[in-house]
Amino acid sequence: MAEIYKGPGNQKDYQYSLDFLNDVFFSEEENPRDFLSLLPKLYQEEYNHCENNLIVSVDGKWKGAVGLYFDDVDVVGNKLVCGGIGNVAVGKDCRGAGYMQECMQLAMDRLIERDADFSVLGGQRQRYGYFSFAPAGYEHHFSFNAQNLKHVFGADYKPELTAVKVEENDAESIEFIKKLYNSNPDKFIRPDDKFYEYLLSWRQVPYIFKDGDEAVAYCVFNGDMGAVVEIKAISFDYFKKLIPSAFVLTGRKDLNFEFPLYEKEYIEYMSQVAEGHSIDHSSSLTVLNWKRFIKAYFELKASYTKLLDGKMSFLIHGYKKDESFTISVNNGEVTFSDEVENPLELTHHEAVALFFSLFSIKTYEMPSNVASWFPLHWYIHPADKV
Repeated sequence: MAEIYKGPGNQKDYQYSLDFLNDVFFSEEENPRDFLSLLPKLYQEEYNHCENNLIVSVDGKWKGAVGLYFDDVDVVGNKLVCGGIGNVAVGKDCRGAGYMQECMQLAMDRLIERDADFSVLGGQRQRYGYFSFAPAGYEHHFSFNAQNLKHVFGADYKPELTAVKVEENDAESIEFIKKLYNSNPDKFIRPDDKFYEYLLSWRQVPYIFKDGDEAVAYCVFNGDMGAVVEIKAISFDYFKKLIPSAFVLTGRKDLNFEFPLYEKEYIEYMSQVAEGHSIDHSSSLTVLNWKRFIKAYFELKASYTKLLDGKMSFLIHGYKKDESFTISVNNGEVTFSDEVENPLELTHHEAVALFFSLFSIKTYEMPSNVASWFPLHWYIHPADKV
């Protein structure tokens, strides 16, 4: 009789697990990929990634696996816990046997056991919708090309900043990036000893930009996407100067730039000079502690935009539990109360759509002042995805 195991993996299977995952996800190609090079922050042997995988094995052989990796998040001083889900894998010889569903359920159970506030993943919408995930988040994308560069900065413009690739042993540059990144009002707490490895996620490359000998900005470039996916400068003037320097750095005739909405000064400028502008969801999201999560992102939004006065009660039939509360805004101050009256009743997916997606029909059922609160602007940097 076959021996079936369901639960966390074992670190003794480290190399076997990497071979299993790489075989499931990647095939022979000219530009080969593997999990260790894609996400060194997770898959190096000393990080015990096997124990962060929920697996189903038969006679010691992995049949399915779901990686679940926890991070702390700081949202304008509110501490949240994120459980990121990645490497959702089923062996090629057992597709359709239900192993993915079993592993995902193990992961969802662990999220609840750990009292995680939310979870994120990438993948096909309907597949993960069964486990409460839905597309969410709010990110701005700008396309900027050589003609834009010529007309904005002039045909003879010489970039004033020098780009320097950041290497693992460059402690000064890493500390500079860390300081700028940690000034964000919404951030994952990237451990100091792994901060550089976070920047390398998804084959990204970090750079600092110098004005003479002074570091004044940084960016993280994803060559596969032709995109600057993380960017910060010590001043707005240096942000503008970074753009032509980024073209010199990459040698490209077009670049894409990605921003969270709290970078409103950057977004305003790019919307005036870039060739293209689009808004998209950031990832797939589920919320497990609704009141705590929503409170944090209401306070974030109130920190950089004016919220209209209003009051409304909600009842959310969440994946983890039902939650009810009343949100009030008075002179820009947001308060939450457990007392409710005539609440707007929402399924879990309706709540994700209302609070954190680009569109929700439920806003048409609200007074206009309350409807203007939504969506809240949740975002996750690519370096923090798993």
